[in-house]
Amino acid sequence: MSKASFPSIGVGSFDTFTCLAVDLKLHRSVGFYMIQIYIPSALIVVLSWVSFCLDVGAVPARISLGILTVLTMTNMKTIAVSSLPKVRSSRVDGICTIEISK
Repeated sequence: MSKASFPSIGVGSFDTFTCLAVDLKLHRSVGFYMIQIYIPSALIVVLSWVSFCLDVGAVPARISLGILTVLTMTNMKTIAVSSLPKVRSSRVDGICTIEISK
């Protein structure tokens, strides 16, 4: 049986500390996210492109498509966030949402 060796880290000329490195490999199933988030989001984005093909005078149709896109994406984000576990610290997605909506 061999002895475990730990690399030493020198800080300055006097102190030397031993460190321990851990390598974790995590695996996540992608199928759920593809079906619930990525594919519907892509289809909604493609649907929003239809407004570019509409006549310039068809203002109600263009506004309806724009509002439909924003409300659907907001609803999908709300559903995705509600399925996450509750945490006490602040999350980055709240900060990003505030920055985007300004």
